[in-house]
Amino acid sequence: MLKSIVRRSNRHRHSPVDYHPEWLILGGNIALLSAFVFDEPVARFFRSTHSELKSFGTVITEVGNSGWIFAVAGVLLLQALKHLRAADCRSIRYNASLIMQAASYVILTVAISGLTANLLKWLIGRTRPALESTFTFAPFEGGHLYASFPSGHATTIGAIMMSIYLLAPILRLPILILALWLGFSRVMVGAHYPSDVIAGLALGAWFALLFASIFARYGLLFRKMERDFPRPRSGLRLTSGPDPIAIK
Repeated sequence: MLKSIVRRSNRHRHSPVDYHPEWLILGGNIALLSAFVFDEPVARFFRSTHSELKSFGTVITEVGNSGWIFAVAGVLLLQALKHLRAADCRSIRYNASLIMQAASYVILTVAISGLTANLLKWLIGRTRPALESTFTFAPFEGGHLYASFPSGHATTIGAIMMSIYLLAPILRLPILILALWLGFSRVMVGAHYPSDVIAGLALGAWFALLFASIFARYGLLFRKMERDFPRPRSGLRLTSGPDPIAIK
């Protein structure tokens, strides 16, 4: 099975990677518009309120912590690797191979996007809404109060939600709604401005697209589509019998 993965990678490695720059441009423009129009009034509203909405945001915002994602993906990766090595049935090894690739894809996407977000926080040094100064920046300052842009939680949410979107396109509408809902919980709790969240969601989603394109280039997990996002490779077998079910 590992040899077949390598052979498929060699067949695809000369195809170009689609970097989807339009995604970053769109997200950047929306974030910029939000910074000048919505950031100050929205931040002022949530600073002055202690509503149930704010309390609810405190609960759901923890979904943006990447620890649980790494834990789940890591367990899936180890279990898939175990079955890939031990199973005699070809369909089980095939499923294990796809799960291993999916877990690796999620780990890479969330990790690299999160590191990039932290680097941008340090370079930009935007103050958080608690300091009541919408356009104050302290580059290279570091520290919690100077790490507003982009939102790290929103970056993680954008990365994992776009990953799920690409792996299961049928869920696109629920995923979009959930990503916006979870992302803007950071605004509800007063940790970020709307533009911080928009930038984070766009950044995380872009990394998910980028790594999907890279995987597709090497024939792993995704297949490249003309004028569309990468699609998951067909043929994920759900049974090991002679007539397996496949997700197309």
